[in-house]
Parts: sequence; structure tokens; C-alpha cells
Amino acid sequence: MSSIESSDLKSFSSACLEVAKQLIKLSNQGYDCRLIPCRGAFPVLVGAIKALKLIDGGKELLARFFVPYPHPILREYHRKSRDFKILILPFTAHVTISDEYRQRYDFKETIDATEASIRLWATNLALSFLKDCDERSKDVYFNLYTKLLDLTGQRELEELYINFPKCSKLIYLETVISGLASHTILKRV
Repeated sequence: MSSIESSDLKSFSSACLEVAKQLIKLSNQGYDCRLIPCRGAFPVLVGAIKALKLIDGGKELLARFFVPYPHPILREYHRKSRDFKILILPFTAHVTISDEYRQRYDFKETIDATEASIRLWATNLALSFLKDCDERSKDVYFNLYTKLLDLTGQRELEELYINFPKCSKLIYLETVISGLASHTILKRV
């Protein structure tokens, strides 16, 4: 395992500052929702929040944040309503399928095809948030997701997403060098 160098920390800090600046710029252009697609993007969100506290226009944007998640790091912005939404959805598709499972269920799909299918499903789920709550409730991707949340005992999250306000324009930040998720999104949109 390699160690973190000071240049890595400077690079990450600089990237978070740039994300914060772009969030301000895009929010002034009508973008009203920041999609956090995976665990890798979460530290960038946290870093961008810290940067927003320090730069011109940042505190104004933070005051507009709607963050309905009770996560300790986001607790300061845990509000019932505001006009700039933070949407956290699973978008990662890193899977492994054991040989035993493949044989038992005659699973022939490749890992690449399986991951591509998961990313496409997640893209359709994310796009459902561009609909009003009533329209979203009829979306098959959204309904599958809420059923999965219910089946796994995550009713609080299920309710949160059912009532999540419509997003007009999403901001998505790719945090993986391969760009596979972005490629899937662009194919769908």
C-alpha cells in the first residue's frame, strides 16, 4: 500500500476548490442539483463544502443547500427545503461474480456487460429525479430502487427519495479516471 504524499493532498485540495468554484458558477446558470454518484465523490463534496466556506459566493450557495441526509458531515445542511439540492445515489458498478455462482445459475454475462447494465440502470434512476414526485412515482427504475430500499430495511431513505424535490438541471462530477459512468450517462441522455 502506498503512502499519501503532500503533493496528493495539495492536488485533492485544489480539485475541491475548483469544484466549489464551478458549483457557484453552475448554480448561477440554473443548475439546481449536485448528484453524488458514489463513495469516491463523497470526499470531493465534503472538500467542496469546506472550500465554499472560504470563497466569494460560497456561503451564499451553502445557505441554499437542501441536504436531506442525516449524515454527520452533512448535518449542518440537513434542511427540510432549499433550492440547491444534494442528491446522493449509488452509481458504482464494480462487481465480482464467483465461479461457483456462475456455474450454479448458468450466468454467462461478462463482468464488463454486467457493470455496463448496472451503470445504465443507475443513469435511468438518476434521470427519474428530473421528474416531479408524482411522475417519478410511476418510473420503473425509481420504483425498483424504492422497493430495494424497502426490502433492505432502509425505509427512511425510501421516504426521502419518494419526497425528493424535482431537479431541473443536474451537476455530475466524474471521479473515476476511466470515465465509464460518464460515458454511460452521455449515451443515455
